[in-house]
Amino acid sequence: MNFLRKILVPFRLWRRGLSLPMLTTICGVNSADFQGAIAQSRKEDTLQLVHTPTEKYPHNVYVYNIELNRIIGYLERDLAKALVSVFGNGFCLDGTVEEIFGNEENPPFVAQIAIYQSMTLMRPHLQNLPYCYENPETIKKQ
Repeated sequence: MNFLRKILVPFRLWRRGLSLPMLTTICGVNSADFQGAIAQSRKEDTLQLVHTPTEKYPHNVYVYNIELNRIIGYLERDLAKALVSVFGNGFCLDGTVEEIFGNEENPPFVAQIAIYQSMTLMRPHLQNLPYCYENPETIKKQ
């Protein structure tokens, strides 16, 4: 299955005109909660982009800041829809904060992020959880 995925994912990205890594800005930044989270974010913070469908928004992709342990926004609908069609339902991709625009005198805060094709940046933050160990034997011993 991994072999097939290695072939299909680049083809699907190409077919939709996408190339990873890519830069984009996050949406939903008018919410007070998201504004506070973006204001606390720093350049190079580690992100997880998680497809979390809802009834109203089936292609919803949240942008989660690992260092803050907060959602800071979500991806624009067309980009989210394209990524779901490439990676499938429930995908989780890595990202980083590239730039924060705005300040207290010039709101709103907006974050430009980089999206990567990898899914491993969160691993160091979860090292104490048994399902993240490289060796499956380690899980069985606990």
